[in-house]
Amino acid sequence: MNSPSEDIKDLLVTEEIGVFAATTGWGIYTVVEPDKPDQTITLTDSTGGNREQTHHDYLTTPPVRYDPVRIKIRARTYAVAYAKAEEILEVFRVNKNITLSGTLYGTIRIVEGIVQEIKDDKGRFTCRILVEPVRQEGT
Repeated sequence: MNSPSEDIKDLLVTEEIGVFAATTGWGIYTVVEPDKPDQTITLTDSTGGNREQTHHDYLTTPPVRYDPVRIKIRARTYAVAYAKAEEILEVFRVNKNITLSGTLYGTIRIVEGIVQEIKDDKGRFTCRILVEPVRQEGT
């Protein structure tokens, strides 16, 4: 089972939101955000995850995990960063019951919509999204 940020990265690449480790255009990265290009999408596994679903059928149904992923979007202007964040949100709105790297994701919940962050040290605008992939263990 991959980390959720790796699987979400693969989904965003498949949906043509960006290119993994691109040096120009929209680059998608996990864990470490590079200094270049200016337009980046960086995914990191967040805290508060690994909650397991508890219900009456727990013994016969594999546990469901909720593993938050923080997505940071960076661009030269806030309008460009915001527009890309909207594209990303749309991917999560339409993709349900998908298998990524052998793991079944029932949904990818949008926990926190687009939140503006401060500019970075090079004056680039950033915003973030927090999502909670809901995945079936043992798939």
